[in-house]
Amino acid sequence: FYLYGKEIHFIFKEKLFIIFLFLIISFTFFRKRLKKVSLNKIIYFLVSLFITYFIFIFFYFQNYYEISNLQRPPFYSLFLVMSGLYNFETFNTLIFFQIILSYLSIIIFFKILFIYTNNLNLSLVFTCILALSSIPYILFKFVIAEQMLFFLSISTYYFMFMHNKTNRDVYIFISLILASLAWLTKWEGQLLFLSVSVYIILKFWPNNLKN
Repeated sequence: FYLYGKEIHFIFKEKLFIIFLFLIISFTFFRKRLKKVSLNKIIYFLVSLFITYFIFIFFYFQNYYEISNLQRPPFYSLFLVMSGLYNFETFNTLIFFQIILSYLSIIIFFKILFIYTNNLNLSLVFTCILALSSIPYILFKFVIAEQMLFFLSISTYYFMFMHNKTNRDVYIFISLILASLAWLTKWEGQLLFLSVSVYIILKFWPNNLKN
């Protein structure tokens, strides 16, 4: 992941404007299609997302960089770049962001419990157990992707639960994006993506048949 991050950092320095222009165009393209949700539109969104990603990897990188062989998914390496690890040549910024991820994981865990128990005291007790168990920050080591995968996993389920509770369309797309990022953080993240896909099918398929 560290070596892939160095390659991404080099590409960003050399072709920064083109990359950000690509991201802006992609975001605008997808945003216009997120107003009303149906199973067909979700499938269209995901197919478009992954096609865009693979075109970017294979054609823009042109196989000049090892990252294009996809032996390791690129998102965690991109996170290392965004943390300032290569710009400042220090692990201090990465450590700071790891602390933030650990803290957010604990808060999200509490919110998930409170959504389904509606009991503040019980949610606090189990959240304290999680915090004292050191699970949110036991993965707090240099240049590993497991902590990012943990954060993306718990965040994905939080927004999926929020969608189940409120039926607000935006939450299902956030879940899909986070699950996709988990897949691109470590290949094991595809299991998270599959679980969200099963939820979408069970949630939207009956309505899709009626229509």
